Amino acid sequence: MQRRRFLHRHGKLPADRAAAFQALGIVWDPHAQDWRDGLADCQDFYAAHGHLDIRGKTAGTRIKALGATWVTRAQR
Repeated sequence: MQRRRFLHRHGKLPADRAAAFQALGIVWDPHAQDWRDGLADCQDFYAAHGHLDIRGKTAGTRIKALGATWVTRAQR
């Protein structure tokens, strides 16, 4: 899939193949998708708890795994 993403990014993946992958729900930029997912998780956490201290006991397993790392990287 990495090669297909490269070809797509450089406009060299045939349109019919790009459309087929698109219909399957392929994520063309997984890093951008991870960032959006992390942001959404942090927004949900903030809405529920009023803070972003994800290390606290109020965080669920998924938000701890995703969020703490995401928040640290996003602050840079």
